[in-house]
Amino acid sequence: ACAQVEIDEYRDYDKAIGALQESLKYLVKSIGAGADNDNRVHSLQSRIDLVAKFAGVRKLAKSNPDEMVQVCGEMAEMPGIDPTVRIGDIFAQLVEHYHETQNFQEAYSCV
Repeated sequence: ACAQVEIDEYRDYDKAIGALQESLKYLVKSIGAGADNDNRVHSLQSRIDLVAKFAGVRKLAKSNPDEMVQVCGEMAEMPGIDPTVRIGDIFAQLVEHYHETQNFQEAYSCV
């Protein structure tokens, strides 16, 4: 819940990663020895991976914008991405990039 608040209210995916990792730590601790085979652990880990991927994409905007656009496009096409990474944040990242590069037609097509 804490991670979702960070995403929904503040668009702070880095803090969300920290909250999700903390959740994973306590989930593994509560499950015990069979945690490696637990579906909840795998689900939470894949969620952490997606959030970390998007947090990394946001950092790529300045260093490698072409790769950022490519990864955003891939993430937007992923089925079921929206509960983990808001689809609107993906498109907002693309619009911000296209606006900064003054490619207004591409920015408009994202909307």
